[in-house]
Amino acid sequence: MLTAEIDAVSALVDEAELLAHKARQVGQGTARLWHNEEARSQRKMLYQLHRQLDAIHTRFPDVAG
Repeated sequence: MLTAEIDAVSALVDEAELLAHKARQVGQGTARLWHNEEARSQRKMLYQLHRQLDAIHTRFPDVAG
């Protein structure tokens, strides 16, 4: 389940970064800032999910796939 969540959050990071880039190209500074902040927030969640997955693999090495 964590790997599926990691994939979903990774997609959200990619989407927010793309939207920030597009906003910058058309001169929408406020939208760019909002999307950059969204990407940062989702990236933070992504790092937390990876830490949780690493902790599971450390605690239960036989489960690591």
